[in-house]
Amino acid sequence: MKQFTSAMLFMVLTTALQAQDIHFGVTAGPNLSAVNVSGEDVEQPKSVIGFQIGGFAEFGLSDKISLRPELQYSILGYKFAPEEDLYGFRLRSSYITLPVMVAYSISEKLKVGLVPYVATKLVAKYKFIPYGEEDVENEEEGYFDYSDADNDEFKTVDFGLGAGLGYQILPKFGVNLRYNHGLANIFKVEGTDGSKAYNRLFTLGLSYSIQ
Repeated sequence: MKQFTSAMLFMVLTTALQAQDIHFGVTAGPNLSAVNVSGEDVEQPKSVIGFQIGGFAEFGLSDKISLRPELQYSILGYKFAPEEDLYGFRLRSSYITLPVMVAYSISEKLKVGLVPYVATKLVAKYKFIPYGEEDVENEEEGYFDYSDADNDEFKTVDFGLGAGLGYQILPKFGVNLRYNHGLANIFKVEGTDGSKAYNRLFTLGLSYSIQ
């Protein structure tokens, strides 16, 4: 993991020194996240809506190739819907994420690329979701509020590979659509029944170039 992170940072620094054109900016937008859980007879959780916000630097290497490292604060998670006589469950995790998009310009405005990333989990919280109207009293008493998750069940570091599209709407405004495919098991084996879970994430970001 340390080698993976070091390689990404080395690539960014080397590219910055060779860049012909540099732009800085900010980006933000919604995301749709879930996890893929492995194991026998495992119910797959449902997706939830979150968001991400951060900054980026874009280095032009040639007329067609560019490198765009970002630093993001992201909210991810998943949920199990309530069933008859059974509460639902919602997990919400915050991450600091370093994605690096290696992009190829299809046209003057449209880019496509690969996005390796590494992320560090800051906080994980969970809550139970009420099933029916009989749960109103418990809901009013805060029974279904978020509580801190047990960190013995979740790993701190995540990493993976993504793919993305970028379209420059105006000279300073752009939009990005990405899919991140987590490659690291986010569960600690000793804290679960042996199941493994991997983050899955779709993001839609609006970016503004400051320079």
